[in-house]
Amino acid sequence: MFSVEEIIQRYKPAEAKEETGSKQNKVINHTRMEQLIFNDKKNKIDESYKSFDYTISETEKKGNEKLSSFEHMSQDLFNMFYKLAPEMRTEEELTDNVARYNKKILERVRENSDYQPLKLITEGKDYESIEGTREFLNNLYNNLDDLMKDIGGDKETQNQIDKTKEAIKNKSEQLESVISIYNNMKASGNSSDEIKEVEQKVQSLYKQIESMEKKVKDWEDIIQGNVYANREEIDQKINEAMIKALEKVNGIKDAIDAFGNGAGNNDMNIEGKSRLIKRVNSNSKFKEMAKVIGKMRRLAKSQLNREFIHGRGEKVGIEYGNNLRKILASEFSLLAQKETKPLFYRKYFNKKLKQYSEKTTEFKGRGHIICCRDESGSTAGGREFWAKAISIALLDVAVKEKRKYADIPFGYRLGKVTEVNSSNYNESLVLDLCNNFMHDSGTNFTKPLEKAIELLESNEYDGADVVFITDGHAEVSDSVIERLEKVKKTKKSKIVGVLLDRGGRGYVSHKTIKRFCDKVYKTSDLTEEEIANNLLGSVI
Repeated sequence: MFSVEEIIQRYKPAEAKEETGSKQNKVINHTRMEQLIFNDKKNKIDESYKSFDYTISETEKKGNEKLSSFEHMSQDLFNMFYKLAPEMRTEEELTDNVARYNKKILERVRENSDYQPLKLITEGKDYESIEGTREFLNNLYNNLDDLMKDIGGDKETQNQIDKTKEAIKNKSEQLESVISIYNNMKASGNSSDEIKEVEQKVQSLYKQIESMEKKVKDWEDIIQGNVYANREEIDQKINEAMIKALEKVNGIKDAIDAFGNGAGNNDMNIEGKSRLIKRVNSNSKFKEMAKVIGKMRRLAKSQLNREFIHGRGEKVGIEYGNNLRKILASEFSLLAQKETKPLFYRKYFNKKLKQYSEKTTEFKGRGHIICCRDESGSTAGGREFWAKAISIALLDVAVKEKRKYADIPFGYRLGKVTEVNSSNYNESLVLDLCNNFMHDSGTNFTKPLEKAIELLESNEYDGADVVFITDGHAEVSDSVIERLEKVKKTKKSKIVGVLLDRGGRGYVSHKTIKRFCDKVYKTSDLTEEEIANNLLGSVI
């Protein structure tokens, strides 16, 4: 048994202890600016899904009925997905349930094999991060009862821990009060009997506190043992949520690559991305096409970047903005110190970072682009998707280089001709091109060729490159061929043909298409990727 003086020396009074209120509810360290970013994105995504699907706020509310710290999980998940290098607080810095459950869950998230692949998509991207958070949180909630049991053991043990901690708090307050009385009595010269009685109270309270603290430690050791013993079950549930989140953000990436982040549209805000994803998700065809179109657009982008690797972006001055590619090194130095990080984020958020202004060299392309696409019924499916992917990649090239673009779908009839330039381009236009399909029975080459001739003769498509994609054969009169050759010579244009002759339709003659094309690529000779590279290379 310790003497009263030893107890006083060993005992840390309440005002010297870290207050519960000063402990943190968030596992991941974050700045005030990061808090504002999360709140803003959460509100916007909630508004987007309100009334037709679950929101983050609704999931938080349901989860909180089972686990009081569940509502704090969403911001931690967002920061783990969004931040470059998320840092976790220690258990001593966290409130009880956050340390007991949230931190252990987030530690398993960090160790999950799908975390880094997901982070490659979400890092620095607010929409992808908040969508990943929404998906993960919902799947986490679905397994919350089992997770709580796997991590914390039975509810009775948890209740005992919480009740005992509350009792320790009450006893500590009593002890603090009795120690204060003891010190006053000694200073006032009270009788030894009176002082002794108070000493006994001090010792009794201290002993009770010690005993309860030991019980809590024993229970928490059991819980830690549970976490280790149940780690496979815990990891399985975390993995289920992570797989769903990764599927979600992969789908978003495919959709945005395919339909959203093309020419002239690199800065879509969260509302724009949300509208785009809703439309893509409403049409199963868009989902099927997303991967092939996204791949083709990335190919076009890489071809353009290769073409412009020299002679572009001459630095001519300083301006304000938040283009990370152009920001001055001195601004990045703000990230090196904890104290100045908030200043960097604030300047970034307000587009007030110093960056180089550039004088860009306007690139004059080889000419405008006209794409004739076969939409007869035989192309439905994979051939249709590939042809549309090529046409959209060509559209990107045209718009980025301020050239005109014309899309001419055809079957037996002539479809709706769409003319695009840098001023009327938008993602809805791309989605419409992808969604429309004539599904004609039969193929007619004359009508699309006559339309191409009309455009070339209009003087708005001088020097145009014409791409003609088909999986079939159709006769073209000599008079049409003669008109075409004449306008090609006058306007200095050329025609490149693509014959989709590989697949289950047997031999397809290239006799007719060779009559009016300067070059013909056949899928029976080259892979689709090789043809795409050659096509894009010919127009850039």
